[in-house]
Order: sequence, then C-alpha cells, then structure tokens
Amino acid sequence: MTKITHNGLWLDFSSMNKGDKKNYTLSSIFFFIAGGIAGFVTMANSYGDPIPATEMTIAGIICLLIGIFFWLKFYGTQDEMFKKFHDFAVTTGAYCFIVLGIIFHSLSLAGVIAEVVHQDVCFPLNLLFFVIGTGVGQVYFYKKHLS
Repeated sequence: MTKITHNGLWLDFSSMNKGDKKNYTLSSIFFFIAGGIAGFVTMANSYGDPIPATEMTIAGIICLLIGIFFWLKFYGTQDEMFKKFHDFAVTTGAYCFIVLGIIFHSLSLAGVIAEVVHQDVCFPLNLLFFVIGTGVGQVYFYKKHLS
C-alpha cells in the first residue's frame, strides 16, 4: 500500500514494500526511456534528420510496453483508495486531453493560435494538456478525499 503525499502529487517511496519499490522503479525507468526516445524521434523527424526513426520508434514502443507491464504489477498490489485516486487522475487528464485539444485545434484551424505563437497545435501539446489535467485531478482528489 502506497501513501500519497504533497497534495496528491507525490508517492511516498518509503511506504512501499520491496516488491512495489522494484516494480515502481522499473516502470519509471522504462517510461523515462520511452519518453526520451519519443522526444528524440519527434524532434529529429520535425527537422528532417535522417535517423533510423522506425527502429527508434520500435525501441520506444517496447520500452513503453515494458513500463506498462511493471506499472500494472505495481497497480495490482495497491488498495482501493489508491486505485480510485489513480483512475480519477487519469480520467481527468484524458478529459483535458480531449476538451482542451478540441478547443485549441479549433482555434488553430481558425488561425487564432498561429497569430499569437506562430505555430500550429500539435500532438505533444495535447500530451501537455493530459499532464496538466492529471495533476489537477490528483490535487482535487487528494483535497476532497484524502486530506
């Protein structure tokens, strides 16, 4: 069972048992590697660099799947409150991903965004909306149910 701290934005690593620590650490490492590969491939492809994007993408997907495997092992050993916390945060992130993504994409099609920042709305911006929504969901759930 993992303790949630810092207004829902942090997990207390010392409250985890040995197996949970191992699964959480391995999932974090593989997610970090997959994110680094995704960022590298996205940046290199946007500048037209001739990198082995297919091989890098496959390696990133493999790291992502390994990270998901270890996260599900970690998630499966947690109590119901942690699972509700996790599910609420991810649902809030997905909601922000969709709603803010639609709003910003509509503004981009209308030409409003390009006048301000001189760039189109892209998929990584929607991922930023997901991260922001997840953080908002974590803080909201923590303040409503855990504090």
